[in-house]
Amino acid sequence: MRPSRGGGIVSASFLAILCAAHPAFAAGSAKFAVTIEKVELKNAQSEWITIIRPDRLVDLINEEPVVSFFNNDGRIPAGRYVNFRVTLSETVRIAGRIKGANCTRADGAAVLGGTAARVSDLPGEITSFKETSPTWREGGPEDVGDVSLKLNLDHEDEDDVMTISCRADFETPVEVKKGDFIKVWFDVTAADAVRDALPGAFGPGVPARHAMYALPPPVEELVLTVGETDHAVTGRDVVFDF
Repeated sequence: MRPSRGGGIVSASFLAILCAAHPAFAAGSAKFAVTIEKVELKNAQSEWITIIRPDRLVDLINEEPVVSFFNNDGRIPAGRYVNFRVTLSETVRIAGRIKGANCTRADGAAVLGGTAARVSDLPGEITSFKETSPTWREGGPEDVGDVSLKLNLDHEDEDDVMTISCRADFETPVEVKKGDFIKVWFDVTAADAVRDALPGAFGPGVPARHAMYALPPPVEELVLTVGETDHAVTGRDVVFDF
């Protein structure tokens, strides 16, 4: 659902994201939180300009996907821009339910490794699931809590971020001036982001025991608003790289 143009406009920027995922092993999402590292615009000279570094943990299920501000202080240099992207940490915090009961274990932690370089490659092959603390609730309600999960889905390389951007640059550059209203947001669904896996679900010994995990979602729509004009891309024109 698109956020209203007038709602939530503040001089300090704010960002929240909603997520979705494949239905396999779906457990029902209660929380999927990521750290928003930065938002960038690409100028006509192909240079990426960072417009904000929120560096904050945001629950992707319960908050709207909006970053907005007025460009009164020249945060974005006046000029022509052809693309934009949002950078997220690969480490997320999750909580999930099965038949209404929260099954993620407090202080659980794991690294999920695989062969997918972007959301369109999912589910790909899950090659490893390394727990440093159990992720599946073993006792009663007192065990329920958040799990820290590192999504190392791109061949377990050293890249520690995920990015969402437009597949191709805008055919007509976007003009940004001092004082313009700027908004970046995207639209997805989060119902099945968090999942459970039985022992050996991904291969012999992977995972070694019943576990909770999550996969990044496809983004249905990505929008940059400058003044009164939306510049939107949808479906396959949105790239979510790991």
